[in-house]
Amino acid sequence: MANSILIVEDDEILADNVQTYLKRNNWDVQVAATAEDALKVLEGLRPDVVLTDYLLPGKTGLELINSIMALDPQIKVIMMTGEGKVQTAVDAMKAGAYDYLTKPVVLAELKIALEKATGVSSMERALSFYQRREAQNSGLDAIIGESPAIAEVKRKVSQILVAERNMASGDLPAVLITGETGTGKELFARSLHVDGVRSNGPFVEVNCASIPSNLLESELFGHERGAFTVRRIGSTRERRVNIRIISATNQHLENMVRDGKFRADLFFRLRIITLRVPPLRERGDDVLRLARHFLEAHGKRYGKRGLAFSEDAEHVLMDYGWPGNVRELRNMLEQTVLLAQDGIITAGQLAICSGLSAAADRESGQELPNGSSAMPRQGMKLSDMERDLVAKTLDKTDWNVSKSAKLLGLSRDMLRYRIEKYGLVRPNE
Repeated sequence: MANSILIVEDDEILADNVQTYLKRNNWDVQVAATAEDALKVLEGLRPDVVLTDYLLPGKTGLELINSIMALDPQIKVIMMTGEGKVQTAVDAMKAGAYDYLTKPVVLAELKIALEKATGVSSMERALSFYQRREAQNSGLDAIIGESPAIAEVKRKVSQILVAERNMASGDLPAVLITGETGTGKELFARSLHVDGVRSNGPFVEVNCASIPSNLLESELFGHERGAFTVRRIGSTRERRVNIRIISATNQHLENMVRDGKFRADLFFRLRIITLRVPPLRERGDDVLRLARHFLEAHGKRYGKRGLAFSEDAEHVLMDYGWPGNVRELRNMLEQTVLLAQDGIITAGQLAICSGLSAAADRESGQELPNGSSAMPRQGMKLSDMERDLVAKTLDKTDWNVSKSAKLLGLSRDMLRYRIEKYGLVRPNE
């Protein structure tokens, strides 16, 4: 597809010469003699480049640039000025022009300037497309989950966004997002950016753990040439940067500060606002919501549409502890979909690493509510053990669901699900 250009020039001979040259080089060319005519053309056409003279009948080329920038800032404008008109060129660049050429125009130089302008325009349009797509996929509304635990995080993020939009001045506060590995901390970080007041700027993700400590400062702040070989400190000039810091970690930073493993001053600078993203085991029915979403997404990817879970598969998904959280669920279902032979996914087809969940439970150091871990000699079914544990915990707390859920390490929704699943009824009811 040919690049398009609008030439705004009242000198007919110059306009014809440029038009003929560009058409020979596969450009789609439109010509206007005045700024007013050019604006009429722009009502129905969005060219890649506008090439305009400064001296025009009526409005000047500078006024035309201002009108074009208000209409569509992505249009690249190249100004043609008379020889020695340096201030005119400076004013044009300040108004938003991409480049300027001095008359008489050399066609070879014009061709180079146009190629640069269209190259930048193509990159900007591609970037704009990806930014729009990221906004659709990364905003707060795109985060799946309706459980009380995740709803609380969404509510807090919404409050932060509203407060930031109402800020009169100053830098945006630093946000520290905590949570286990795989809980979706990056999703909330991106939502703070995409839905926030800085959404037009880039979201730059830096994995500090992957950068050697001797290179981290240079990666974050840059360095003057020769800093590594001649002057390790580099430049002595301070630069003010306009950024917003969002940090995420799966570590318990407060404990690390207490143990002298993390600087206290850095910790308090990072945690002006804190967000805790709950593990998947605390999110109740969100497990099934996410599982169905991933099943559909992976099904589309591998050409296996219409997949669904059997009832026993859903029970397994709800019963499993998910030590790897949402990431483990997503990756497990990708393997499951890849190997699926028919439309119904059964419990036996789920590629769950049940040993990991048991190991995670052991590492957590949590005791049973009744203080016992005894196993009958003849053994017992896992479901019977769980039913017995839930029942004893409820009896111990006089059927206080909140206390029982806390003792069991479950959300209230997940505990209610198990009460209904096992048909447990409060005594004397």
